[in-house]
Order: sequence, then C-alpha cells, then structure tokens
Amino acid sequence: MGDRILKVNEVDVSRATHQEAVMELLKPGNEIKLTIQHDPLPAGFQEIIISKADGERLGMHIKGGLNGQRGNPVDPTDEGVFVSKINSVGAARRDGRLKVGMRLLEVNGNSLLGATHQDAVNTLRTAGNEIHLVVCKGYDKSNLIHSIGTAGGMSTGYSRHGSRASETGSELSQSQSTSSLDREDDERLRQLH
Repeated sequence: MGDRILKVNEVDVSRATHQEAVMELLKPGNEIKLTIQHDPLPAGFQEIIISKADGERLGMHIKGGLNGQRGNPVDPTDEGVFVSKINSVGAARRDGRLKVGMRLLEVNGNSLLGATHQDAVNTLRTAGNEIHLVVCKGYDKSNLIHSIGTAGGMSTGYSRHGSRASETGSELSQSQSTSSLDREDDERLRQLH
C-alpha cells in the first residue's frame, strides 16, 4: 500500500483516471513493465478490527465510490469510499474509533480502492462479525461544516427540521451512492418515501 504507478509499459499514467490506468494494465502483451513510486502511507493510516456481537448491526453509513456520488465534499474528483455517518447504536459506535470523514481503504483484505459504491456496500455487508478495516484520514467534518456555513449562500446541509439531509433519505438516488450498511435502515428509508 502506498505505491503509485507512474508508467505502464512506458505510457505515463501518473495523471490518468483509474479507468485509463486499468485499461493500460489490461492491454495484451507478454510482459508488463511498471514504473512505481514508493509513497509514504497516507495520514492517519490504521488498521481497526471491529467485533460485532451476534445480531448486532455495524451501525454506519458510507458514501462515495467509483462512478458514484462523491464521498469527499472537499475534493469532487476523489472517488474514495468514506464513512458518512455513525449511528447512535451499533458496533461502530460502541468501538468508537471510526469517525465521519474517514476513508475506507480495505475490508477483510479486500481493497476498496477503485471500488464502486455498490461493491463497497456488498463487501461491508458480507464482512461477518469480525471486520478488519484499513482506514486513513479523509476529511474533517467539523472543518467542513464551518467552511460551508461561511461560504455565502451555500447550504449547510441541514433541513428546517434540523436533521442532516443525508439522514432523511435524500441519499436514495438512482445510483444509491450513500448507503446504510444495515439493511433494515435502507428499507425504513424507502418506506418513508
């Protein structure tokens, strides 16, 4: 983790999209020559093991993923998967280490780098009762709320009832790119609409 592919068979992919880089890697040939750069691990890199009790929900929502609604409000080009909400109950709240804004890199050895939103949801929903997560710093929610609130004319994301828009079910767009990982929460939100 932390290595950056700069070239594939002498083709510069340092500024390529994920899809363009994958296409270069998939080109036919007997050899693949990679030029890589060893980058340091991302800020806040850590491994977290969350153990769910029998019948306990994970109790969190995620946002983002490849070709989905962006999960990082600070960088609209970021296709990462981020924690968007920690429910008031569940294993994530009880454990206390996951925070809104953290980037999810890996679940039980499965990389979420370049994953679609639905792939990330499926990986987390089928992770079992002992979930090995690799995470790093994403964005700081408290800084975001302050900067949005002072950016003349921009909405802070709160409805007049005081609930966050992402908690009211507005995330149920065509692409389903913000999801509760607890299926019952998704069903309850669909019934409200």
